[in-house]
Amino acid sequence: MTTRVADDRFGVALAARDAACSVAGVAGLDPGRVGEIATYRSGRKVAGVRVLSTDPPHVLLRLIVSYRGSLAPRLSQVRAAVLDSLSPGARVDLQVTDVQTP
Repeated sequence: MTTRVADDRFGVALAARDAACSVAGVAGLDPGRVGEIATYRSGRKVAGVRVLSTDPPHVLLRLIVSYRGSLAPRLSQVRAAVLDSLSPGARVDLQVTDVQTP
């Protein structure tokens, strides 16, 4: 059973980050050149995730992925994992910013 998060930006960002990073082949999240893609709360931040709205949740994640196999199925898995962690009606935008080679 999936626990869905409350409608606060930081909680949404944490849930999206944790869900995305739980997918095999996701090496991490990219905050951008100067950290412009992040969600903040009281001295804390979730780098690589921007929450665009909370009702319904709409998030942008910038992914760093490992080089193995086709990218499309992996992105589908990431999107499904993130959607499953958020409230119904959520929207997830993904950007792949880097591919790490072995």
